[in-house]
Amino acid sequence: MMKKSGNNKVDMIVGRNIRIYRLGRALSQTEFGDKLEITFQTVQKIEKGTLSLKSEQLFRISQILGVSLSMLFEGAQPEDVQARSP
Repeated sequence: MMKKSGNNKVDMIVGRNIRIYRLGRALSQTEFGDKLEITFQTVQKIEKGTLSLKSEQLFRISQILGVSLSMLFEGAQPEDVQARSP
């Protein structure tokens, strides 16, 4: 479902945005985790950018928070994406 990212800049930006929108909805990490069926510790890792999310999970998060997918990536730049080796 999720994998460790090694603090990829985009993961950190997405995590920060998730935290901002979660707090804007007055959801605790526990409440948010319950909606995603994950632990609050996992929510903490997502918000710190230490876990990468799959597209399905990003979609669920955007629906729970009532924001578009693009809003979760707000602030990310093309140069923030790390090149992957084949």
